[in-house]
Amino acid sequence: SGAGAEVEGELGTQEKSQLTKFLTQTLKAEGVLSLEELLGKLADHPTQKLAAAATGKGLPEVEICIAGLTQTIGQSLILRSTAYPSATAPARDAMIQLMTEKGSCPKQEAVEYLANALPTPPSTFVVTKLLKELAYQSGTLWVFKGNPPPPPPPA
Repeated sequence: SGAGAEVEGELGTQEKSQLTKFLTQTLKAEGVLSLEELLGKLADHPTQKLAAAATGKGLPEVEICIAGLTQTIGQSLILRSTAYPSATAPARDAMIQLMTEKGSCPKQEAVEYLANALPTPPSTFVVTKLLKELAYQSGTLWVFKGNPPPPPPPA
């Protein structure tokens, strides 16, 4: 191999840094995504090399990066709480636990659950922010974005 020659598909330090930043921002914006959805967003990246890595030889590196940043719940990926300020990380972990166990709940139940689960209950603002990140509103319930879609009602 020639000195300084880059192998097609391998990501350099700068690309890895861009990749980490892009994945973190995307997951912070979306909250919960499947691997396919996340790779789809990466495939649209303006940097050709990163876009190509979503489907090409760079994919193993991309998957390693994703694995380092995310935790998997069912078929969904969410950012690890280490990507968040330490003040909100415990509340976020507790909310993930609640949503994983229950799948959905009214906001008040989430407020009470976090108040009981943590030494210092988070503010309503923090609870609302976490709900918006990890769930969507359906009537009075907040439904975890990582849930499989509900079965169609019987005919």
